[in-house]
Amino acid sequence: MTRLVRFQVKDIVGLHLLIYTADYYKRVKYPFHIIGFDGAGIVEEVGSECVLFQPGEEVFYVANTIRQGTTAEYQLVSEFDVGHKPKSMDFVEAAAMPLTYGTAYESLVERLEIKKGENVGILIINGAGGVGAVASQIARWVLELPVVVTTASRPETVEFSKKMGATHVVDHRKELKQQVDDLKLDVPIK
Repeated sequence: MTRLVRFQVKDIVGLHLLIYTADYYKRVKYPFHIIGFDGAGIVEEVGSECVLFQPGEEVFYVANTIRQGTTAEYQLVSEFDVGHKPKSMDFVEAAAMPLTYGTAYESLVERLEIKKGENVGILIINGAGGVGAVASQIARWVLELPVVVTTASRPETVEFSKKMGATHVVDHRKELKQQVDDLKLDVPIK
């Protein structure tokens, strides 16, 4: 079930900064706790019950907050928390993906309960941010929503948001409801 991963790269996200600055270590049950949530690496060893991965395979995953984190050199992780690293991504790109993807997927599929092919649109705040960019891709290409409205304001973030799947981009510095109403969409926004 578990295997040992040698890290190639670790992430540093805002959540880590909160942990670094808060009194986090007063609350953990270990004498020390290594932080880190996203990682990508190469499988070094596998346990006898591990069936999904083999030593030498490149993987990426989001770690569990109650176990030691990805800022370690090695980490034991459950095979069920891991995916094969996409060949199109380097280790840095792969390590940046799990937490943002998980957050976006849970928001759209589990919380909003959007179904594949549902005839609705969605408004995604900060379409050029990490979670927003991934949510746009999931909404447009995985869930196949006909309308994905995102927010952005600078030309480069508007362009990036469209590249990620936005069918429309509205300016977050202006009244959002009015801008969305002005689009005269033929599907409801969920």
